[in-house]
Amino acid sequence: KVESKAPSLPSEDQPQRPLPYQTLAYETYTSHEVQVGLAGIIFLNFFVSAVEKQVLPESDEGKQVFTVFEAIFNLIFTVELLWNMYAGFFLQFWTSMWNVFDVVVVIVSDVAMFNDSLPGMGILRLFRAFRVFRLAKRVRSLQVIILGALYSLPGVFNAFVVQIMVMGIFSIIGVEFYGEQHSKYFGDFFTAMLSLFQVATGDSWCS
Repeated sequence: KVESKAPSLPSEDQPQRPLPYQTLAYETYTSHEVQVGLAGIIFLNFFVSAVEKQVLPESDEGKQVFTVFEAIFNLIFTVELLWNMYAGFFLQFWTSMWNVFDVVVVIVSDVAMFNDSLPGMGILRLFRAFRVFRLAKRVRSLQVIILGALYSLPGVFNAFVVQIMVMGIFSIIGVEFYGEQHSKYFGDFFTAMLSLFQVATGDSWCS
């Protein structure tokens, strides 16, 4: 008796990859070796940016060196983004906020490189500094820390509100008791708040 086996259907949890060589592109892109290499390139880009801001080259030759580095990194990250988009096309790519962040950073970097004369481009170029956060997508421990920090923001905000309320109470008391004798520090409510903030944070302790 020969039993015919029905062809296995793709799992609902496993996205279908209908494009040519898409499965190979996905498996290669998500391999450990490729991810470690990309993480190294991101860290190297961060290191070069830090060196540029430390050296602050004034000569045309020095600026040209870092311009070449910028072009190389932009090319690598653009190819990497297109590779990732093809491997995860379509829904799988756009449902990841890390991928959306990659798209924003890469597009801004490419536009700033090809047309630096656009209004506000100097501010947009600062987005290149956020490339180092792309490590979080590849290093699980960093991703956990960043997501944990984001999830803790509501609780931190509540604590901040409580601290402002407490400082406000003591500012009112400070103005009432020390407003005339120490008007420089407790002359009015906002001056007293600033004084308490300096005491709480240690700001200007040496002066």
